[in-house]
Amino acid sequence: MIRQERLGDQLARDLRRKILGGELEPGHHLVEHVLAERYDVSRGPVREALKQLEVDGLADSVRQGYRVSEVTAEDIDELYMLRLALETLAVERARAKAADWSELERIVAGLHDAAAENSQSRFAQWDLRFHSFFYQAGGGKRLRTMWTLFEPTLAALAEINPHPADDLQNAAEDHDRIFHAIKDSGDDDAWRALLTTHLVGAKERLQQSMAAGRDPA
Repeated sequence: MIRQERLGDQLARDLRRKILGGELEPGHHLVEHVLAERYDVSRGPVREALKQLEVDGLADSVRQGYRVSEVTAEDIDELYMLRLALETLAVERARAKAADWSELERIVAGLHDAAAENSQSRFAQWDLRFHSFFYQAGGGKRLRTMWTLFEPTLAALAEINPHPADDLQNAAEDHDRIFHAIKDSGDDDAWRALLTTHLVGAKERLQQSMAAGRDPA
């Protein structure tokens, strides 16, 4: 069954992308009726979208609306620190449950295909699916709920900065190594080290890109 994305989710996704991409700068006033007119929708979906942005930490509730929050390098550091802790737990649980790895193998193949086509956008989509797999395979409802809090922001970051690596083929091979270490290795330290290096590298590239985007030079 194909489910249509709710209008509030669509608005939140667009606003999230504009905030993280710098189109809506910190301090920008997000007014419900103004946004409703701009998007030609009722106020209900706008209200829902703004509440999502507040949960994301991208907007603060103020008198008569919301204001765009500043996203700092420290915010990205915290996001990835929490993500690493949660993802490590999700992988541990997936391994303990003897997850069916065939779906992850198909995702890795998708990463290789996107790399061969040199498609940053498609690679970023497969990348997110790769990491989402562990929460679906290993997580209980609470762990999966935690992932749903991070996933929209990570997806928006991928859209505005589809920069999973300088070399997509190397990045695909990196995911391949993580996949096989998790699936085949009896050494927990091996996959933990690979996953940590992978996520820390992604965080640092994103922070460098954000810093470069703020540099007027």
